[in-house]
Amino acid sequence: MKYLILIQSNPRSLAVWETLTDQQRTDFGLGHLRLTEEMREAGVLVVSEGLGDPALATQVSVRDGRTITSEARTPRSRNIWPAST
Repeated sequence: MKYLILIQSNPRSLAVWETLTDQQRTDFGLGHLRLTEEMREAGVLVVSEGLGDPALATQVSVRDGRTITSEARTPRSRNIWPAST
């Protein structure tokens, strides 16, 4: 069995990040590096990398057996968030 560990930033987490001291930010980064190394040593790490900019992504879906690709939609274009965002 394999698991995915996803670290995601959002407005709330970014607000918390801004309140951290330089030492707390360093400790967070070092903790992440230690976890990655422990997983590598245990032989369970498959890959560790950041995701690209969502604005540059391509959306791929399948409808009625046809593969459809389109440029990524931003939250504003999908009307998920209020226009003031």
